[in-house]
Amino acid sequence: MKEYFIGIMAVAFLGSTLLTLAPTGFEKHLRLLCGFCAVAAVLFPLVSFLSDGIYIDGEWTELFAQGEAEAKNYDEIYNCSLVMAEGENAEGILKNDIIKELDLKNDSFDIKIIIDKSSDEYSILRTELIIYASGIDIDPHSVEKYIKTRLGCDCEIIYDLKMQS
Repeated sequence: MKEYFIGIMAVAFLGSTLLTLAPTGFEKHLRLLCGFCAVAAVLFPLVSFLSDGIYIDGEWTELFAQGEAEAKNYDEIYNCSLVMAEGENAEGILKNDIIKELDLKNDSFDIKIIIDKSSDEYSILRTELIIYASGIDIDPHSVEKYIKTRLGCDCEIIYDLKMQS
């Protein structure tokens, strides 16, 4: 939009400069020429915009197909985000339940749920029990048994014995 107004101002400035410097007898013709240039400067972006916006026959279907593809892309991103959020919520809920049921410390382990996204319906592939150095006394088999009973999936046990900050 800024370029549009700069173009109009440039045409007006050049036209007035030309009219000021023109020899006598040519003013009438130069005014007509400058007027045409000013009208063209005003109308050219409008004509360009309208010609880009005119769709003939098959182009309408192409336009709608592009809109549908964008909507599908948006839906896919939304659904993926929703699954990730649900997975994080499920991890938090499962961790809180394990803490209550098995009387464990909150900072001694984490749970990660791996979700299968290959089909239309999402399912839990497996869970990962990450045991930190502060939770080395945790019996992984009791947690694994609880997860298998609760979710019906395999549980992989991972020891992360680095000191946490």
